[in-house]
Amino acid sequence: MPKIVNKEEKRKRIAQSSIELLLEKGIRNLTVLEVAQKANIGKGTIYQYFQSKEDIVFEIINAYTSEVILELNDSLQKAATCREKVLIFFDFFMNDSQKNKDALKVYQEYLGINLSSKNEAMSCYNTQCSQQFEIIFEQIIQEGIEKKELNSNAIKFVPIFLLSERGMILSHATQLDFNLKEQMLHMIHTLFDVLEKKNVG
Repeated sequence: MPKIVNKEEKRKRIAQSSIELLLEKGIRNLTVLEVAQKANIGKGTIYQYFQSKEDIVFEIINAYTSEVILELNDSLQKAATCREKVLIFFDFFMNDSQKNKDALKVYQEYLGINLSSKNEAMSCYNTQCSQQFEIIFEQIIQEGIEKKELNSNAIKFVPIFLLSERGMILSHATQLDFNLKEQMLHMIHTLFDVLEKKNVG
């Protein structure tokens, strides 16, 4: 009886096995043959699961984003204040762990592909991800308003937080001396100084 292959699981395993190669060589220098060898499959087999090298990077980002959302929701439940939750929300970009550094490198590769190819599937995925993160962030801010930690107009600042974050990620990817963590913390604390409800008397 022929072995039944779960195509989605196989796709994920191939993509995961190529992360080290991608970090070492970058998408431009990475070959499909190298990916196949790393995954212990034939070169032709790769094309049963992926259309191109860029598609492999897409799968890596997809898997990582799903993992981040699960971890984020779990961490948010343990935080007490709105400011703490916002810091947790942006921790993916500020965390100095090797895992996050590697993830940012992969994200930079993905960003480069997306900007140069105008891939429709990637653009749709980016929209879905943005909407997911925006919903989570809006819930954080709305909860802060309901608990009277923030002014009622704080919800209007959600786009400012998120657009600032995206601009900083782009600056980090294109500038040598841009301190992402320092700039993000400055943005968060400055906005909270404006938005936090002050106790009078």
